Order: sequence, then C-alpha cells, then structure tokens
Amino acid sequence: MTAKAAKRRGGAEAESPKKVAVATAPEREAHHATLREAQCTDCAVGLLRQYVSASLRRQGKADPGNRRFHLKGDEALEFSRTTPLALQLVGLRRERGVAPGFEDLLLVLYDPALLVDAERPLLDAEGLREANLEDAQAYVDAVLEDRVHAPPRDWPFPGVDVSCPKCKHWRVAMFPLTTETGHSPEEAARGTKSLHLSAIAPGLYNAHFRLAPHEEGAEPSPAPGRSDGAPPEKKSQSNRVAPHEEDTAASPVLRLSEDAIPVRRRHLIAELLKSAQAAHDQETDEVIRAGFLEKDTATRKSQAGPALNDADASVTEPPARTDAARVAEHRKRQAVSVFEAFKARLEAQERCLRLEDANGTETQDFTAQGNALAHLEVVEDKTAPMKSGLRCVFKTPPSSPPRTLRLTAESVLVTLGTTSGAGFHPPGVGGSGVEARQVFRSPEDFKTFLRMAVLSKRALCPARQSTCTGSRGCSTRIQDLEPCDFGACGFRFDYVLAETTRANMEALVSRLGGPDWDTLFASS
Repeated sequence: MTAKAAKRRGGAEAESPKKVAVATAPEREAHHATLREAQCTDCAVGLLRQYVSASLRRQGKADPGNRRFHLKGDEALEFSRTTPLALQLVGLRRERGVAPGFEDLLLVLYDPALLVDAERPLLDAEGLREANLEDAQAYVDAVLEDRVHAPPRDWPFPGVDVSCPKCKHWRVAMFPLTTETGHSPEEAARGTKSLHLSAIAPGLYNAHFRLAPHEEGAEPSPAPGRSDGAPPEKKSQSNRVAPHEEDTAASPVLRLSEDAIPVRRRHLIAELLKSAQAAHDQETDEVIRAGFLEKDTATRKSQAGPALNDADASVTEPPARTDAARVAEHRKRQAVSVFEAFKARLEAQERCLRLEDANGTETQDFTAQGNALAHLEVVEDKTAPMKSGLRCVFKTPPSSPPRTLRLTAESVLVTLGTTSGAGFHPPGVGGSGVEARQVFRSPEDFKTFLRMAVLSKRALCPARQSTCTGSRGCSTRIQDLEPCDFGACGFRFDYVLAETTRANMEALVSRLGGPDWDTLFASS
C-alpha cells in the first residue's frame, strides 16, 4: 500500500511526495498497476479506498505525534498490485461506540495467481517465483486433501472478484472479527468487565505483522458477547467448529512486531466507579477496627519503650479512636487510592481525546480550541457511596473561574497511548501481554486467513530452500507450518486499519455482492 496526494477537483494532479510502503522481500518489484484516480464510487475497492483515506487523514489530525502511520493533507491511499498472491490487509471498524459483537471487518485484497486446471487447481508459473512453485503447489494440494479441516469451496483463492477500469482487478476475501477487546482476559473469564477496551488506532502498519506461536499457559480469550444481548448459543456436538476447539491450544497468532503501536483506549467510568466502590466495601468494620487496634498498639509500645508490657499495650483504645468516622475515613481512602492510581496512569502514559456516552456519542472534545483538558482531579463527594469521585479540570485563562466536569457512570473517557502487544487471534486463544487483540468470529475464518498467508509465503518467499520444510510447535495436520515461519522469514504484510460509519460498512458489504449485513454477522 502507498499513500498518494489525491487529485483536486478541477485541477491537475499535484506531484507531491508519496508515502511509500516498506517493501517486503517478495514485493521488491515495480508496481505495474496502481489506483491513481482520486474518486471511484463504481466498485467496492474504490469505496474502501475512500473510507480508509478519510479515516487516516482524520487520525493524522488527532494524533500528530505518530505522523508516520497516517495520511496528511490531500494524500489518499493506494492499493498497489505487485506479484500474484501478495496480500494486503485492511481492517475496518465502526467509528465511535462500543460494539460488543463481531461487527468489524478484515478485508484481504490480492491478485490471484493463474490456474492451469481449475478442476484440480494447478498453479501457473506466470508472476510467481518458479523456484517456489513446487512447494506452493504441494501446499495447495495438502489443504485440498484435508478432510478434517476442509477449506472453503473457492480455495485456493477465497473471496469475490472486483473488476473496475479505475481500480483494476482484485480478489477480496472478507472476515468478520472484533478489533476492540478488553485488556484483561482473566477478568473477562471471571465474568467481570475490564476497566478499558483497547484497539489499535487507525493507521498504516506496513510490513510489521508476523506469525508467532500461542504462548504456553496463556489465559483463554473469551469471545465477545453478542450485540443483541442474547445469551450465547450452545454449540451442538455435530457443529463443525468443535474439532477446532481442541486445536486452539496449538493455534498460532499473527503478532504486530512494532515496539510502540498507537492504541486507542475506551475507559469505562462505570467500571472504574465499581472498582472504587469494591475497594470501599472490601473490609468489614470489625476487620478495619482490628487493624486500627494492632497499629495503635504497636505505636504505643514503640513510644513507651520496654516498660510497657503487652497487657497494657493491648488495652482497647478509647471509643473516640474507634468510632464510625475513623472507619468511614479509612473506607474513603481505599476508594480514593483507586481513583489516584487511574489518574496517575493516564497522566503518565496517555493523552485524553474526548468523552463519549455509552452509545459512542461525543459529549466533550478535548482537542477542540478552548476545550483543552488540564488534568483529572480526585474530589470529595459526600453524596457518593464511596464519598469520593473524579472530575475533569479544563484549561482556563488566569482571570477566568475554574471550569470542571464530573465523570459519571455514563461517561466513557477515550485516550490515546501506545502498546507493544497487538495481533490477530482465533477465538478461544488468549494472548498473554497482547493488549489490542483482533479476534476472528470463527476458527474456520481464521484458518482460511492463515492458509492464505502460508500460501502467499510459500509462493513468494525469495529465500525458499529445501531446509525450510518440516514442522515446529503446531501439528502439520492442523497448520502445516515450518521452522522458518517462526524465524527470520516469518510473515510480513501491508496492513491498514481504518474507522468509518456503520452505513458505509453496510454499503461496502452490499457492493461486494456477498451476504447481507445481518447474514454476515449472524452468530456462528
């Protein structure tokens, strides 16, 4: 993928510098076809390009500190056709709001290789590395012969064809997933919500995704709930997904190897208030008073010296020291410590962008002129159960009165930070240390996607040799992976993540000619 200055309406196309994707080894060839027109509404690829370009330009304004991941000015994205089977990955997420189901998309764009025989798919050498052709064909045959984990009917080139005079010819595969998951799998496994939801920020992450083995002993990552609020459906014993559930412990994940990945976090203030209330209510009055007595006894002994015997030191303290006020103050301090820890973490590592309500509607934009946030402040609140709370303090001129806004259970604080852990995961496979997990709806979809990646590498890897064969870590019956898949060769892709409206996503799905929106996102 590349970024290019878009053509202005009514004027000639400006010769401005391009933002060129970091070329991977199999893609170091001339781009013989590119998307050069600024506007195309005739095909799904043209629509996708428009949605993604608009998102990356917006993100460039919201996150000027990470310019290398974004577009600026009139730049627009180009999907560059290189060699057949070179994959370009596009994540598309609904902007604003917290979608609890699999309502995001991963689109894989590629130029399919030619087939000599469609009945028994034989790869043609045109456009492929001839030295790799035998191994690539062997992989196609192995997948076709897998009766336990049968590939989709259109294997080895899953997806739909998109042809357009402006956008050229593409094959596009589409997979439902969620790009916004909780940070703590352990909390989710206990049925409690995380304090925040994490997602990779919109951006161009060219050639940084690589395959990695699933961490031993990692907590399983529960699939997000359905968006309609219905209880999870029970899987029957005859469901084809069942065999894959046995394989998830050996499933690899596709990790983003960037050290500082821009990540957007949605902090659910309702969950923060619950945590503060839990800290406030954690101990009984008797336990709190016993702690006071032990502490006070130790203090009196240290002040009086050895002359004070244990009997005298353990005398029950006066009622004034054990009254309800002291217990209440202790409880309040426990709640305040939760707010202070939250405030300190945000101020040290994140930048506040806005406030939203639970539906994703923006209520405060901290990047707007005159609405900048100075800091968060822990305040006393006698009306709250935990007797404390958190509020926003805005920047104001010295002569103006202070302006504040209390954070309530309906508030969602959206921030921008960085993380070193992000990746694609099949459902049911956790990711120790992976904050921004992008979880596929079904293991079948993830397997199809992974097989596309493996075929791409088998066909295009410029360092392919006989020593590459073999397996490591995963059953060849399940994954057919090789030692170099986990080593220096790995898998590297051009990846872009963007946000757009739900209406735009529905229009794109409709234009691709596949299932309608409700069918596509029906619970699997």
